[in-house]
Amino acid sequence: MKNKQRVLRDLLIGMFGAALLMGAEWLLYSLGPGNEKNGLIQSGWAKMPMWRFEVSMLLCAGGMPLFAIGLHAAVRVVNSARRKGDVASVRMAELFHLSANAAIIGFLFWHTVNIILPVIYKSLFETSLMGAEIFTAVENIFYVLAIPFYVYRIVAYAGTSVAVIYFAVVGRLRISKTVLLLNPGVMMLAGWGMQYLHNSRLSDFASAFGSFGFLLLLAAMIRPVSHRMEREGE
Repeated sequence: MKNKQRVLRDLLIGMFGAALLMGAEWLLYSLGPGNEKNGLIQSGWAKMPMWRFEVSMLLCAGGMPLFAIGLHAAVRVVNSARRKGDVASVRMAELFHLSANAAIIGFLFWHTVNIILPVIYKSLFETSLMGAEIFTAVENIFYVLAIPFYVYRIVAYAGTSVAVIYFAVVGRLRISKTVLLLNPGVMMLAGWGMQYLHNSRLSDFASAFGSFGFLLLLAAMIRPVSHRMEREGE
């Protein structure tokens, strides 16, 4: 792996980008007490001030380029763990690369969708339309986007997690074993599960778990880069 100092710098930049994405997710998904879910509809959307959607989108738009820099650096770290002739390690490195690209493309896409839906709901809520008509309008918009929405999300979270766990288990990367528990996939599932505990504080706390999982992933990549720099005297 060449230019290790640059890779290390890019990982830190990516972590800062992931932190901005955490802020974007918290502003969008933190709904507070009294929220009730009806299918895709969150009752708390009607109470949210419009500035939260605007700032959330700005944080996402600002964080994504930085996040992408970090993920490209992580791809380089994972590629350095491949063994020539080892089909499994090559395939896992390719899976990580594919999943990282899905995260770069998908995060902005699904965050935008998750902003459009409540903005439309909030706008229609202030009209004379009936509740059922509003629900139908919002759900119809989502169903048009549902397939790429879920596919990108599953590939991004599951693919990166599976690949990193593989390299951690086989010992090809000096990554903390905590990555086995605190990877993007597990963090996303934990955040999703906490939404169903009917505890607004826990739900709000878990609202940024998705991007937090990627921040932890980028942080885990620092160790193997630093180890190589120490070993090679850089």
